[in-house]
Amino acid sequence: MPTARAHRAGPDNFNTLALVEAAYRSAATGESVRPERWG
Repeated sequence: MPTARAHRAGPDNFNTLALVEAAYRSAATGESVRPERWG
């Protein structure tokens, strides 16, 4: 979906990236997020 990404090259894209980064950080560092999954 290159067109969708091109159209969302604004603040929406930044918000999405921030949410993804926050989720990744909490999953990588926080054991409260499915501890059985991260060993």
